[in-house]
Amino acid sequence: MNKKAFDIALQEIEQLNLKVLESKYEPLVFGSWLISVKRKPDIRLVWDGKDYELSIQEKTKKKIRGFPIWEPIWSTLKPNDDDFGFCLTKFKSLAV
Repeated sequence: MNKKAFDIALQEIEQLNLKVLESKYEPLVFGSWLISVKRKPDIRLVWDGKDYELSIQEKTKKKIRGFPIWEPIWSTLKPNDDDFGFCLTKFKSLAV
């Protein structure tokens, strides 16, 4: 996963006219990125560049020090292009 994957995911999500709550690419944090969208509950697509983990997470009502806890719905380590495509399709189907 890289900046190109982030750009592709964000573009496809925006084409669905979903309300993007947050999108950020962190080149200095191992190229990690996330895109969260409004839903009940909110969900986000996350690439953890340090651990090479791609995941879909759902916001819970639980909090730690005022910050929400996100729990994984789906994840994979060291994903390939097929995993990314599957994850993006799954994310879009959950978000609408």
